[in-house]
Amino acid sequence: MRMDFGEVKDKPFLTTKEAAAFTGIGEHTLRRLAKDVGYEICFYVGDKLMFKRNSLIAYLEKCEEL
Repeated sequence: MRMDFGEVKDKPFLTTKEAAAFTGIGEHTLRRLAKDVGYEICFYVGDKLMFKRNSLIAYLEKCEEL
């Protein structure tokens, strides 16, 4: 799925697919990251995993390696 940057740059919350397209990190890796980091960068709406865009960006900037 190819995501245009303009579609997600103003969204405060991203689905796993949107976050993967936005960051260039695979969906499986993002789900594992969410499990490890927890609610600092994401939350669930029912069964849907949603990432907090600003928190995700801040977390990735301070990380050296996933």
